[in-house]
Amino acid sequence: IFPHQADRFYPDDLAVIQSGEPRRGIIEQITMNGESRWLETDKIPVRASDGQVTGILVFSVDITERRRTEEQVGALTHALETRIAELQTLLDVLPVGIGIADDPGCQEIRINAAFARQLGVAGGISASGQITPPHPYFTVTADGKPVDPQELPMPRAAREQRRIENAEFDIVRADGTIVKLLESAAPILDAAGKVRGAVGAFLDITTRYGAEQALRESEAQFREMAENISEVLWMTDPRTNRMLYVSPRYEELFGVAPDGLYQNALGVLDLFHPEDRERILGQWGDGGREDYDAECRIVRPDGGHRGRPRTASCAQHARAAGGRAAWLLQDS
Repeated sequence: IFPHQADRFYPDDLAVIQSGEPRRGIIEQITMNGESRWLETDKIPVRASDGQVTGILVFSVDITERRRTEEQVGALTHALETRIAELQTLLDVLPVGIGIADDPGCQEIRINAAFARQLGVAGGISASGQITPPHPYFTVTADGKPVDPQELPMPRAAREQRRIENAEFDIVRADGTIVKLLESAAPILDAAGKVRGAVGAFLDITTRYGAEQALRESEAQFREMAENISEVLWMTDPRTNRMLYVSPRYEELFGVAPDGLYQNALGVLDLFHPEDRERILGQWGDGGREDYDAECRIVRPDGGHRGRPRTASCAQHARAAGGRAAWLLQDS
């Protein structure tokens, strides 16, 4: 059939004749009408009545299309494996914890390295392999109380078929360490649109929470101090001329509520004697870059002067936090 390619087939033909054993599933590439084709061939010995091999019987099937399909599947499989490897690498280097559940009940959750560190477990261990608390590696709490595992964002996202965002809870590790996490989760759908699992992203906010807590405590201490001193204290942002804070003593001294100053911080200048305002305004415009002490006279809204002049002290405060100027007014 293919005389110009006979030399390629002869060794196989001769081997079947000499051994008397068939050869099956031979994959061969041929050229037919200038086109490359693939054949799958079986070669079976033909015997005479005395048992001697007198020839061979050849069966060939054109598998070109199957071969091309297999090559396409192989290429797609390789591309998919490459993408999976890339995704796994991404999951491993992300500083954000990632959990992936392949079942709607989120009974088994695969976790990346960052999530494993957050939970204090070995990488790859199922985060919810034991769905009924207590978990052998950690406890999940909110406001100091244990959280039902089915009420966590990932199971809820799968059950309710919607995104759950910005849920905060605590991970209490076996060693007593507490890690505060911020989680968002979404359901994973199959080709038919049915929920087959969920994915969750977990951000460690322990440091941020500690900083916010420290800031709240610092602000509480500041207010306690400002509200109990005999001097008037107000703070401004020199960049925007915005009033940030006015202590309660302001109303006692000036006889007017400070509410309007939060809309117009420069309104405080109206309470100084006209002859003193230019000096005060000059220092105000300088942004309080240097400590400043000066005597000034106060004019109450009713037009009366206070009996004695007052001493005003201005100092720059917390430049790293935006450059605040603190003004302190006290009896001279």
